Amino acid sequence: PSIFIQPPTCTPNPTTTRNPIFPLIDLESIDTKRKNVIEQVRLTSETWGFFQVINHGICDGILQEMLDGVRGFFCQCL
Repeated sequence: PSIFIQPPTCTPNPTTTRNPIFPLIDLESIDTKRKNVIEQVRLTSETWGFFQVINHGICDGILQEMLDGVRGFFCQCL
């Protein structure tokens, strides 16, 4: 989604950011290795508290609609 794309002037300096490492959960094998993926989610949640999910199958259009809805919700007057 475009919300996560930063202009070149805002990108981190590669000399100061040395490949930040955070956990990735790959859902590509969820159908064949379900127990392994679930265990990976459990352990990562307990250890890190967050992770990035890849190969989830949700199209960019749906993700963008969700982000637009969240923005709209938080932009409402109180």
